[in-house]
Amino acid sequence: MTGQQVRAERARQVERDFPGWHIWISSLDRWWAVRQGPDAHHGRDDRRPMTLDADDSAGLRALLARLSVPP
Repeated sequence: MTGQQVRAERARQVERDFPGWHIWISSLDRWWAVRQGPDAHHGRDDRRPMTLDADDSAGLRALLARLSVPP
């Protein structure tokens, strides 16, 4: 498996672990997430970000996990 394939699989795993987010890795190796579809968390704070970015998958996972905690 190539490095690109490994990263793509890691991105898919993050998507499986955090439904409702689309994950991609930029050409500069920065990890990004954007919320998708209707917001599944009606009643939550609308100030939550639509897009997140981090240096690596661990950083992105940490950001996503913080957003997944009920207010």
